[in-house]
Amino acid sequence: MDADKRRWILILTMLVLGSITANVAAKFQMGWQAACTAAVLLNVLVLAYLVRFRDGVIGRFYVLALIAGVCELLSDYWAVSLRGILVYPADEPHLWKSPAYMPLAWSATLVEFVFIASWLGEKIGRIKAALLLASVGAVFLPLNEYLAKFSGFWYYQDCWMLWGIVPVFLILAESVIVAVLPWFAHWAKSADWWTLAILGVLQGAWMYFVTEASWLVMGTPPT
Repeated sequence: MDADKRRWILILTMLVLGSITANVAAKFQMGWQAACTAAVLLNVLVLAYLVRFRDGVIGRFYVLALIAGVCELLSDYWAVSLRGILVYPADEPHLWKSPAYMPLAWSATLVEFVFIASWLGEKIGRIKAALLLASVGAVFLPLNEYLAKFSGFWYYQDCWMLWGIVPVFLILAESVIVAVLPWFAHWAKSADWWTLAILGVLQGAWMYFVTEASWLVMGTPPT
């Protein structure tokens, strides 16, 4: 089996497991424990794949995603403490203002998106890939927020929302965040470890500044 097929099996397996977990958690209101378990299992799956196949491409994407996931804690601090719009369960373990599992949750999500961005960039070009990913992000977010609220993972308040669940500014933010991934994936694919660390920090910073800018544009309903 060639490397691309192995990578697609990994990513599709992660997507299916994540989807099943999120839907079951929402149906039975399983709370933060389900989110933590899913995040840990998905990361273990990636690490097991890396141990088995020594895949430098997925390894680089994972390092990028994990560092960006840690840096995303700043975005959570902004949403939880500075704006007061994001609420996590009080009884779960926290890392700063975020659930302790959040960097792992982001690393799993980002490694999926970075791989897909890389593959699309090679097949259709990075600009077209960016537009496609932005569209997917805009569709994926409402479902993700719906499942998160009814699972008991987190919820938003005191901002402009669709259906009382999905923050409008986050639809814009998530679309712009994933739109740059074809370029980050291209740079990361052959980067050394120091460059990967810088790219991870830059991706985390991009997530923060895009979220803040989107809030300023679409955080409150137009009057």
